[in-house]
Amino acid sequence: APRVAYLTHFGALEDPARHAAELRRRLRGLCDCALASDGDTVALEQFFVSEFLNAGGDVELGLQWMKMDLELNAKGIRHWLDRGRLGING
Repeated sequence: APRVAYLTHFGALEDPARHAAELRRRLRGLCDCALASDGDTVALEQFFVSEFLNAGGDVELGLQWMKMDLELNAKGIRHWLDRGRLGING
């Protein structure tokens, strides 16, 4: 496994295997949240607040950054859920 990944616009990322595992964990959590809440914006905000707290981040600042994206993410998740309900793959 590589020891360092060089990401465009972000620079070197040490221990990419650990970061990949963390990304998978967060994606699973986001999918679980989406399925349980039907893409509700409040539920997504709670999910991200939990992630900010787990990372030791500033929740208020994180929510300021996420404010516009929360509704956009919720719309995308609702679209994803609707496609699944309709049996549309891809």
